Amino acid sequence: MDGVFPLALGAVWRLLHEHLDEATLREIHPWIRSGRVVRESQPVPFGGQMFPQSKVAEREIRIMGRRFRTTWTYAIEPPLRFAYEIRFENGSTSRFSNAYAAVPQGTFVKTVGEVSMKGVPTFLGIWATRRLLDRADDEDLAYANKPERAPDRNQKG
Repeated sequence: MDGVFPLALGAVWRLLHEHLDEATLREIHPWIRSGRVVRESQPVPFGGQMFPQSKVAEREIRIMGRRFRTTWTYAIEPPLRFAYEIRFENGSTSRFSNAYAAVPQGTFVKTVGEVSMKGVPTFLGIWATRRLLDRADDEDLAYANKPERAPDRNQKG
């Protein structure tokens, strides 16, 4: 999946950095009900922020009316790549790798994903995943455009 996210590259990475804080993540994505960091690697600097190169978090999420216990494993390489795997307690997995590049209209995002949902027909798993990713993009943009964050929108970076 490819697309342009309507924020400058630096603003996208500030938003991604906010996803690393569990309380802020739940504010951005209310379907993430709770979470705790299991471990993080030593951070690396980018754009005035410190990013762990790897992170593992356990989270409870609610999607399609059901609660799931999940483990999220991140690989982060600012400003080029933000990848994560979501492992569900039943063995289902979702893996996504996002690559980023600045373009005049914002940030070009190339997403490569792999989804394996146990006990769910493939077509339904793809539909549910696409729906959740679209919802997450909408939530990200709504959070990024909050009045107290508006100056980030057009900052270069």
